[in-house]
Amino acid sequence: MAERDQRNQELSALLERVGEQNRLLRQALDEQDRRIRSLEGEVAEQARVLQAIQWDLADSGRPEDAGRTLLSLSARVQLIDDALTDLRLASLERSGTR
Repeated sequence: MAERDQRNQELSALLERVGEQNRLLRQALDEQDRRIRSLEGEVAEQARVLQAIQWDLADSGRPEDAGRTLLSLSARVQLIDDALTDLRLASLERSGTR
């Protein structure tokens, strides 16, 4: 009987530790999710600015070099956006909510 009580106490302690680790992990994932959302907002703003620049270039008849530079910037924004999507998917997989 004493052995059973000791085993139950050990299991209870283990459950408490697992619960605390789970809470800390969820807290870290929530913080990561907030940061990802913030970065997504920044990328969206950059995309809006690039679109405005693109329209300005088209309206002003600027040389092709400006267009190529803009395409390069657009490609960079797309790469950042793709990386954020990958990060969000990884975060969802880790939290088990995918």
